[in-house]
Amino acid sequence: MPETCPDNCRLNIAFLTHRLSREGGGLQSAMQGLSGALCTDGHRTSAIGITDKSLAADQQNWAPTNVYATRLQGPTAFGFSSDMKASLRVANPDVVHQHGLWTYASVVGQKWSREQARPRIISPHNMLDPISMSQGATRKQIALHLYERKNLNSAGCIHALVEKEGADIRALGYKTPICVIPNGIEVTRGGPLSESIEALVNGSPYLLYLGRLTEVKKVLELIEAWKRCTAAKNTNGWKLIVAGWGTDTMRQRIIDAVVAANNPHLHFVGPVFGAEKDALFANASAFALPSSSEGLPMAVLESLAHATPVMITQECNLPDVVTAGAGIEIKPNIESIAKGICQLTEPGAQTLAEMRVQAKALADQRYTWTTAAQQFADVYTWLVDGGTRPNNVRWIE
Repeated sequence: MPETCPDNCRLNIAFLTHRLSREGGGLQSAMQGLSGALCTDGHRTSAIGITDKSLAADQQNWAPTNVYATRLQGPTAFGFSSDMKASLRVANPDVVHQHGLWTYASVVGQKWSREQARPRIISPHNMLDPISMSQGATRKQIALHLYERKNLNSAGCIHALVEKEGADIRALGYKTPICVIPNGIEVTRGGPLSESIEALVNGSPYLLYLGRLTEVKKVLELIEAWKRCTAAKNTNGWKLIVAGWGTDTMRQRIIDAVVAANNPHLHFVGPVFGAEKDALFANASAFALPSSSEGLPMAVLESLAHATPVMITQECNLPDVVTAGAGIEIKPNIESIAKGICQLTEPGAQTLAEMRVQAKALADQRYTWTTAAQQFADVYTWLVDGGTRPNNVRWIE
């Protein structure tokens, strides 16, 4: 990856979002992976969003993208910042790529695009999914009425991660062209586990959950399923490591569930990032995401890139994982999760070894940021210059 984006660039692209740090969850890693690959491909990229306490630690991960961290004024959830529009003027992009919805970034992107007569593409990142729309429904309906519906209708293109997300968007009545491009993943090396986590694992194989701690992810159901399997002595010495971040309330519920289980094969290690996160993925025997709603989960892609087999639901929108032999599919309920755990932890290292090979091959062949960046560049160029519509732009009625 180049140290800086090229001065004589092919396209100048600005990412506009709510938060630039790890506080933005999967959006941050997705934007960083895409922006870096676009720079490698000869484009200039900028990222604009509000600053927060975590950005100092995360800003180096944006290189070589130019970062415009703006000052928050008012409630964090909306993310108002009078500096955002000025930052867009300085970046002076050919096209704006907005990531996420329901914040002031939607207002700024829409106004800037109209005033400058330049195109805009929006990646909702599954925020228009029916389950997502039901959470904070009143606030989102108000936002739709005030600015978000107009923002989506006036965009040059809406980006969907998978076909289902595109269909969900179209079902809401939006006539905007939709492109379908999956996320990529940057393959990183996994080092040794930290001393504290190694002490918990103690050389045992382990099943990993790593991500946000929310009701939708079904982490509490995963813990209950693990309790049932270990009580029946069906885990063959494996351990379950739960790592993640969330609201104080949800975090406490996870802690309480782990304490109540009183299970030496079950551990909650809190949030992990950077090299420690990579090591957890790389050393895991398998990864679990029993979620009831996803777009295209980055944690699953990271697992595949680290050659770690996965246990996922249909709602993760990755059917090729099962067909490729890189993992197994479960339903987002305790009984099905427990069956999946038993299947993964059965003695049979050869099966897991084969899954590892297929997991890495799938990540390398389909889910790379180089491939995603080339597809996005085609869409950006079409929005800026016109011409032939790219093959990944669909649902034009």
